[in-house]
Amino acid sequence: MKNSLSVLLPAVALAATLAAPAHANTLTPIILTPGSGLTQTGSFSDLLAAAGNFTDLFLLNTPPPVADAQFTLSAGDGVQFTSFSLLVFGTNTPVPLNESFSASAITASATVPLNSGLYELVVNGSAVAGASYAGTVTTTAGTLTPPVPEPASWALMLAGLVAGGGLMRRRRSI
Repeated sequence: MKNSLSVLLPAVALAATLAAPAHANTLTPIILTPGSGLTQTGSFSDLLAAAGNFTDLFLLNTPPPVADAQFTLSAGDGVQFTSFSLLVFGTNTPVPLNESFSASAITASATVPLNSGLYELVVNGSAVAGASYAGTVTTTAGTLTPPVPEPASWALMLAGLVAGGGLMRRRRSI
């Protein structure tokens, strides 16, 4: 029994290290900088120090409102992508993407306009030690539609016009 236990414990430890992700990144912000016209661009990347599976998390803060968001990722030698997703931060609600996906490159675009707020990009894959990948985000701002006044606002505006008209009439009659 003692002999089989000494063989079993190292095997369990080895299986646990192989099953666990070799790299788990903290939430890294993507800084968007103004481009031409209504576009903003940002970049993200990672140098994967350990071999094995990885999950990288990137935080994207979009300006109001984003009509179009494009994502491109390119893998260096030794990196294979397994999935890419965009989630509403804090709710884990996925944003629908139209994507062209391969193990070494991903091109994706949001199929719906993005509201102003925080989004989380999740990149999963596997890599050899020392491999890297890079990606870019390009957003195009949409047009702001003016808000429609509420009925109470219309009533207040009408009351102001009536009061102003009444004051003008009163001054003329004096």
